[in-house]
Amino acid sequence: MKKILCIMCLTAVLLPILLSSCKIITTVSDIVSEIIDGNAVPSANTPQETSASIETNSDARPPETEGPYTYEETYDGLGLVFTGFVDRSRKFTETLVIPSVIDGRKVLEIDFRFSATEVKEIWLPEHLRVIRQHQFRDFPSLELVHLFNEIKAINQWAFAGGLVRIVLPESLESIEYEALAFNQITELFIPKGVTKLGEGCFRDCKKLERVVFEEGSRISEIPENAFSGCKNLREVVLPPARIIGSRAFAGTNIVELTIKEGTSRIGDAAFESSSLAVVNIPSSLKDIGYAPFARTGSLKRFNVSENNRWFLSDTNCLITSEGVLVQGVSDPVIPDGIIEIAAESFMNILGEIDFFIPKSVKKIGNDAFLNGKIKSVTFESGSELSEIGMYAFGGCHNLTEIRLPDKIKKISYYSFGNCEKLQTAYYSGTKKQFLKVCEGGKVVNVFATNDYPNSYHTDVVCKDVTIKKPQ
Repeated sequence: MKKILCIMCLTAVLLPILLSSCKIITTVSDIVSEIIDGNAVPSANTPQETSASIETNSDARPPETEGPYTYEETYDGLGLVFTGFVDRSRKFTETLVIPSVIDGRKVLEIDFRFSATEVKEIWLPEHLRVIRQHQFRDFPSLELVHLFNEIKAINQWAFAGGLVRIVLPESLESIEYEALAFNQITELFIPKGVTKLGEGCFRDCKKLERVVFEEGSRISEIPENAFSGCKNLREVVLPPARIIGSRAFAGTNIVELTIKEGTSRIGDAAFESSSLAVVNIPSSLKDIGYAPFARTGSLKRFNVSENNRWFLSDTNCLITSEGVLVQGVSDPVIPDGIIEIAAESFMNILGEIDFFIPKSVKKIGNDAFLNGKIKSVTFESGSELSEIGMYAFGGCHNLTEIRLPDKIKKISYYSFGNCEKLQTAYYSGTKKQFLKVCEGGKVVNVFATNDYPNSYHTDVVCKDVTIKKPQ
């Protein structure tokens, strides 16, 4: 009986220790067996098996890399700046653990004055307040950085470009200009405490696939080029930022996008050359910059909130309340009542179709149909069209003829440039009248090709004479 009681007492004492050891022990009988068999409890110095993937921000902070260290006092005198090691020639292992406290004082800043090409993982001080610019430029192999919950800012160009994984702490408030650009991270969770993103902060992270802004995010602007060039970025949970800046998501692989209520402006080329197919527009959006969705050949549909007073979706296109078609889709029908087809609105997205332009359209913007594969363009009888912008139909290689509307007043430079198969253009007025509507007063200005800038392939049939193409 006494033996049993002794064993039970030992069980109560050793249970926590055994559960923390490498061998998993699940029952009291297992514990008793361990004691009777005389197996030793591993000591704190016994090497333990480590996981192949170390969790960022884990509590299991490894022992600090041994000194002696070099350091100095912070400008405000509240702590220390870690600058490196006394032995400047020392070699490092793949993991570097910067001390959080030196001589009883907290390390609040780092200013590395050494290089460590072999280091792949760094544990930063637990009380670090900011990561300075260029801080890890001499760590070309760095893949993983552990940040702790007192850091407020990551400054410009902080990381060298090889970073594979980072977890941003809740304390973080700002990520500055290109601070994490050109890295190899695949996912990002941006805490709601972050209030500022610098231009290009995550640009050209070509392996980045998913970005989530935490619910309750206080970001007011996603800045210019923030995620541009992230060619594998396919999922984004946006914040209700007031502004999405110019080229913020240009060149990404996002297929369906929901812009949150609260966003009021989308900047120039914000989603240019992306993979968007469906875009959901909130009631709060009231301002769109120049060609925000240009060169998105996969666009199928815009869904605009019925409470939006500035935009609507008709035949799946995005249209302003004043009748300007801002962005077309890959299989479009231009509705009656449209007064303008905006710049780059169908650029690079049209297949081999016959295109019909209703008589209400008065202006076609620059590059509106650039590089389209359209087979023909028909202007409705009685067309009000007065102006065709630069390169509006440039590079439409399948066009063979065009009948210009009677009321046309301006045909801009290269409006039909590089249309090699365009053999004939028909104009209802005289030659003199036609030359007057051609910008610069020359036919070549309208129909020239890049290969032969002083030549063109098109005969212009006027009421009184045919203007022959150069031989």
